[in-house]
Amino acid sequence: MKNWTVVVKQIKKQKVGFINHTNYLLNPNADSHKNTIIKPIGDVQRAIDNTLQEVENRKLLRKKQGKRGGAIQNFSTSFVLALPTEIKASGKEWAKITTLVLQKLVSDLSLDYELVRGCAVAVLHDEQGMKPSHVHLLIPNIIDGTFHKEITQHKSLYSVKRGFNKAFLETLGLDHKKYHPKKELPKESPMDDAYDQALEEIRKEVNDALNKDINPPKKPRPRRRRSNPFDSKN
Repeated sequence: MKNWTVVVKQIKKQKVGFINHTNYLLNPNADSHKNTIIKPIGDVQRAIDNTLQEVENRKLLRKKQGKRGGAIQNFSTSFVLALPTEIKASGKEWAKITTLVLQKLVSDLSLDYELVRGCAVAVLHDEQGMKPSHVHLLIPNIIDGTFHKEITQHKSLYSVKRGFNKAFLETLGLDHKKYHPKKELPKESPMDDAYDQALEEIRKEVNDALNKDINPPKKPRPRRRRSNPFDSKN
């Protein structure tokens, strides 16, 4: 494998999108979590509160500077760190891997580790079915009142992938370059690679989390009855 898998998405729709996304990740009753044991890594609620506070700090700072507009749509960047189904890691090992990935990213982008760590939301989904176990790592785009565009750019994804490869090798002694996903005979799915199929399920879960309750279905507008010119008027 070229790299262990990392799926990246921007958490948009401002506060509503961010809150809905984190609620979904922590919800054991969600459709995607039927075979999932959810394990928060660290103080997730505090990290959520700190991320929201960073947004407010930026607003206050811009107001003090006499700046208008500039609202941020995406409060954080989501990195999903996924492993093949047959590879298992304990909660402690996942926590170590997540910490090493975060340290690598912060170092590469020259950010303040303590500030980022205080806002970083990390949730382990320990899968009991066919989906690979994975960690949702949400990195705040606003740190110390400043929007950091580099977190949303490809350089961050590159850093996380390299950090994930190194952290996994250091923690479990497995090298992504020497790993070959197991193959299964095709059944109902056209894909013959079980790992690819499982990753598609993770991508769907991420998209579901992003869209959950953000765009509620619009109520149908009542149709106005057209007047018939041939109706008689009394």
